[in-house]
Amino acid sequence: MSTDVVVFIDALSPRELEGFLEENYQGNMDADVPRVTPRVMSSIYTGLSPAENGMMSISKEGGEDATRPKKSTFIDQAVREGKKVLSMGMPFSVPFKIDSVEAEEFESLLQGGALQGESYTLPGQASDILNVPAPSADMIKDHPDTTYSSFLDQTRQFFLRAKENIRRDDFDVVFLGYRLVDSYCHFQHTEERNGKPYRQHLIDNVQSLLKEIDNQIDGDLMFFSDHGQTELTDTFRVNKWLKENGWLDYRVDYDFIDDLTKYQQGEKHPVNERVENQVTLNQPGVRLDEENSKVVCSDPFDSCLTLLCDREDFDEEKFREELMSTGMYRSVKYKWEIYDEDADFYETVPDIIPDRAEGVFVSGNLHKNPIGMGYYRTGVHDRTACFGATKKLNISDKEEIKPEDMYDVITDFIDLELTEPPLDEQDINGWNDEEVKLARKRLEGNKE
Repeated sequence: MSTDVVVFIDALSPRELEGFLEENYQGNMDADVPRVTPRVMSSIYTGLSPAENGMMSISKEGGEDATRPKKSTFIDQAVREGKKVLSMGMPFSVPFKIDSVEAEEFESLLQGGALQGESYTLPGQASDILNVPAPSADMIKDHPDTTYSSFLDQTRQFFLRAKENIRRDDFDVVFLGYRLVDSYCHFQHTEERNGKPYRQHLIDNVQSLLKEIDNQIDGDLMFFSDHGQTELTDTFRVNKWLKENGWLDYRVDYDFIDDLTKYQQGEKHPVNERVENQVTLNQPGVRLDEENSKVVCSDPFDSCLTLLCDREDFDEEKFREELMSTGMYRSVKYKWEIYDEDADFYETVPDIIPDRAEGVFVSGNLHKNPIGMGYYRTGVHDRTACFGATKKLNISDKEEIKPEDMYDVITDFIDLELTEPPLDEQDINGWNDEEVKLARKRLEGNKE
């Protein structure tokens, strides 16, 4: 049986591809704004833009359930068309008709020969699948060589585990999600080992392991990324700027935030009940004065902005000019300049969609931490992304494509017929009651 392998490499940049499947490298992908993995991957998975997927406004309150595509993915479509699929570590994907199993259970099934004819997904990142602890941000910062060795070991184990799974069973398609390049190099983007950046060492090892997999399979191998990464040059706390320039008014209860920090660190504290009632909020301890505010960045992990007033009371050109004058953005656009106001997804799109400048990290966090994310960073996402394969890809001779175009590239690569539209909640007629129940639960972001 011929097995095709599709590998997602988080944060792989085209400039790091020297020698990486070089003879068959196909081109660049422009990871459009906002350049964060859930948004970009939602488009790659489904062929829909982040706006069409309802992914332009991301809340951390719902955890990963809040950042999953609203429609089924190419993984689901492969299973629907009768392919036997293994998915390992693919992010933000809940396949509808694939059993999701933990790594230990999967290993037992493999050894027992119980996988015949079935498709499986192993959720989580490499550390979850391998059941090893992931190094903390402080560990990465303070002990780069130690954590590099740990990440390199995880990298080798992950791809060797994939090779073993492919060898022991006849899968039509294997999807592999590798995210350590992004995880590691947010914190040590500029650090080097023996004259070469740590991230390049990891990428070189991934290249070598993928060549081993390519030599093992009878089919073809493809890789793609969601964005690249570049050195962090500046941090812009947008809500602080909005307040200083009269567009936003708020008060921060720093005593509450101190209490929250103690609570999260496990300390006993007399206000635990007050903290527990608010820990799920995006920015606990922040009190907005909406009557005296016109614009806010409502999520500390987001760069999009929301209007707090009516459009007729808002000077669009003045605001754009002032925000652009900071030098922190490449462009500032309003949703009514980009999208059809009659589109069914229009109301879910944030009002103002800025594209930050190269090397700039934009944070909406209003807390004390100057970086705004709670941990040390030296690298930040950029707009480059890339893809390539060991056979000619159907990219219509485009030098650069968008994430939603990658759906067609990948489904063509694994020979999907796509005779029916991707599964959504209206497309489950003919399933039995249990299948319908399972599909609806997973559409809601839950697992069985």
